[in-house]
Amino acid sequence: MNFISKIKQGVLQIAAVAVVVGATVAMPQTASANTGAGALILNVVTVNYKDASGATAYAETATSSVTVNLVISAPTLTAPADQAVASGSTATYTYTITATANGSDTYPITTPIAGQTNVTGQTATPSVANITLGASVITAAPTASTITIPSGSDTNLAVNDIVVIGGADYAISAISANNQASHVNASGTDGVAGTTTAEVPVTLTLIANAAGSNTAPAFAAALVGTVVGEQGTFTVAVTATAGPAAGDGTVPVTTTVTTSGGTPLTTTDPIVTTFQGAQLTIVKEVSVDGGATFAASGSGAPGDTLTYRITINNAGSGNATVVTVTDPMPLYTTYTAGTAKSNTAATTYANAANTGLTDIADGDAYNFTGTTATLNVGTLAAGATSVLLYQVKID
Repeated sequence: MNFISKIKQGVLQIAAVAVVVGATVAMPQTASANTGAGALILNVVTVNYKDASGATAYAETATSSVTVNLVISAPTLTAPADQAVASGSTATYTYTITATANGSDTYPITTPIAGQTNVTGQTATPSVANITLGASVITAAPTASTITIPSGSDTNLAVNDIVVIGGADYAISAISANNQASHVNASGTDGVAGTTTAEVPVTLTLIANAAGSNTAPAFAAALVGTVVGEQGTFTVAVTATAGPAAGDGTVPVTTTVTTSGGTPLTTTDPIVTTFQGAQLTIVKEVSVDGGATFAASGSGAPGDTLTYRITINNAGSGNATVVTVTDPMPLYTTYTAGTAKSNTAATTYANAANTGLTDIADGDAYNFTGTTATLNVGTLAAGATSVLLYQVKID
C-alpha cells in the first residue's frame, strides 16, 4: 500500500491519529570489536496507523542499508628455518599465512633476492603469485563447536578450510546457507528500499585440524568480536649453483605478502639459503726413498725410482662430482708399469691399506695410456680424500 496515495485519498487524518514509530535492524548490536566485511546493516522503520474510523490498522515501512567494508590488516607469516642444500639443487620453503582482517582479501606474494654471495643462476620462485584468504568476526556467543559470523562475510570460507581463532587452528566441517541473495534486486543493489527481511547470520561448524594443532573446539562467549582468519600455505623454491669461487654460496630471499585493499600493508620474512659447494685442495709430492717419505721436491740420479703421491681433499661442505685426475708423465722419466695404487688417506707407498690399480681401462677407474695416468674418482664427498700413487724412473 502506497503511503503517499493514502494522503491524497484523505484516509490519513494526522490531527486525529496517534502515530507510533518503531525501528528494527537486521542484527542486534553485539559487543564485538569489529564486524565482518560484507555484512548488511539493514535499518527498517515502521509507521503504524489507523483510518479515520479507527477500525482498520495500517503499517508502512521504509529502509536504509549499509554494507560493512573490509578493514585491511596485515596477515601473519611463518618464519621457516634457513636451509643448507647441495650446490645446483633446490631449497623449498613452506610458508603458513593467516588472515587477520575482518573479511576476505587477496595477498600478492613477492620474493626478491638481494645480497647473494658466490652463486650463479640464483632464482626464488613462489608457488603462487597471490593467495586469497577468507576472514570474518564472531558476532554472537558461540556454542562449543559452532561460531556465528555475518552473512556476506563468509566469502572464500569453505568446508575443509582451516581457520584460526584465538591462536588455535580448526577445520571447517559445515557452513550454513548464506541468505544475502534475498536482498538483491534486479539491478544488483544490496538492501534496496522496501526490503524488510534481515539477513540470517552464517554458522560455521568446526572440528579439530588433524594436520595442525589437533585441538577439539570448546568455544566460550568471550570469543565474541574475535577474528576468524583463514590459514593457507604456499612454497618458495630457491635454486642456485655455488661458484665461480670454490666453497659455499648464499642466497638471501625476503618473502613479502601485501594486502590488496586500501593503503597496502606488508608482512615480510627473510630467509638465507646456503648452497654447499666443493672446495678441492690438490697436493703433488715426490719421494726419492721408495715412497717412505714425501716432499714437494727432491733430487735423484738417472736410473733412480721416483714415487709420486697426488692427494685430493674436498674441504668444502658440498660434494664434488665427476672428479678426474689427469697426470702426464714429466719429462726425462719413464712410467713403471703396474705401480699405481690408491687410498682414501695420504700414506706411504708400502702401506698395506693401499689398493693396487691396473694400467688398463677397467673397473678400478684408473688407466695409463701413452704417457698419461688418469684416475676417475667420480664423486668426492665433503671432507673426503682421494690419493693416487705411482712410480717412474729417471731416464
